[in-house]
Amino acid sequence: MMNAASTRTLAAAALAAALAAPAPAELVFTTEYGIEFSTIGDIGNPVVPQSVGPGFYFNGQLLWQSGAVNYEYRMARTEVTVEQWAEFITAYRPHYTGGNPTFAPFTSFWISWSPSQQEYVYNPENAGMAVDPSWRNAAAFCNWMHNGKVNEAWAFQSGAYDIATFGQTPTGEITDQREHSPGARFWIPTHDEWIKAMHWDPDRYAPGEGGYWAYPTSSDDPPVPGVPGVGQTSGGIQTNPRFFPVGSYPDVQSPWGLLDGSGSEQEWTETWFLNGERLYKGSQPGFGPQIWDRIDKINSGQSFSGGIGFRLAASIPSAGTLSVLAIVLPGSMFRRRTR
Repeated sequence: MMNAASTRTLAAAALAAALAAPAPAELVFTTEYGIEFSTIGDIGNPVVPQSVGPGFYFNGQLLWQSGAVNYEYRMARTEVTVEQWAEFITAYRPHYTGGNPTFAPFTSFWISWSPSQQEYVYNPENAGMAVDPSWRNAAAFCNWMHNGKVNEAWAFQSGAYDIATFGQTPTGEITDQREHSPGARFWIPTHDEWIKAMHWDPDRYAPGEGGYWAYPTSSDDPPVPGVPGVGQTSGGIQTNPRFFPVGSYPDVQSPWGLLDGSGSEQEWTETWFLNGERLYKGSQPGFGPQIWDRIDKINSGQSFSGGIGFRLAASIPSAGTLSVLAIVLPGSMFRRRTR
C-alpha cells in the first residue's frame, strides 16, 4: 500500500518526466498561465470511419460521425487541477450567485472554504488532482481565463460563454448558450475537438497516412488499469489509492502528446445533446477503460451537475504574442516549441 508521501513523490516525478521528456515528432507545445497546450493541426482530417467507430445513433437515427476538424486549435495536455480550481473559485466566490458554495459536489472532498484565510484551501497532496465541476462552472472558468484572470465580476460573466443565458424555462428547456462565442481564447472542447486530439494520428499507418486509434492512448487495445508504475490508467481501479495527480502515467499519451485521456476524471465537452445535456468522454476510477474509453462511446450529463472533469481548448495565439524556442534534436524530426 502506498502512503500519501510516496504517491505524491511518484506523481510529481511522473508529471515532470511527461512534460520534460521528448515527445512524438513535430508536436508543438505552448504554455499560458502555467498550463501546457499541444497544438492540434492536420486541418481537414476525416470523420471516424465505420470500421473504427460506427457513429452515434438515437432511436435508430445516425446523429453524427465525429472527429473531423477543419481548423487549428490547442488542447491542454492535462485536466484542470485542484490547485488551479481553488485559485479560480476563490476569485469567483464574491461574485457567485449560485446555490452551491463549493462549486462542485465531489471537489468539496478536496477543497474547502477557510473563513480565516478568506480563500479555498486544500491538502497540498491533492493539488495536482483533477477537479470535477459542473459544466456551467467550467464555462465560467473559461471566461475568467479568456479575460486574463481578472478578479472582477464581469470577467466571469462572458468572454467564452454568456452565463446570463444559463437557465431553464418553466417547461424544463435548458437555455444555456450552446457553443462558445466567436473570438474565445479558451473554451470547453467540442466533442469533435476532443476526439481528434485524443484519437486521430496523422501518421497512424505511415508518415502522412493518418488514421484513428480506438483508444485515447495511441492504441487499439484498452489501457490496463493499475496504480502509476504498474498500470497504464487509473480508469477502472476499484481499490484505494485510485485517484492520482494529472500526468501520473507519462508514457501513455494521445498522438498529440495529451495525458490522461484515459482515467483521472471523465471530461466534459461543449457538444450539446438532448435537452441541453452535454457530452462527456473517458473513464475514471470505478469505470473501466475497456468500454468507457472507446472512440465510439458517448455519455451525457446535465450542465448544472458536477462529477465530471475538464481540460481547456484554446485558440492559436498570434505570432506577436509568442516567444518561441525551437529545439531540433540531432537525428530526429522532433521539434518542440515552448513559450
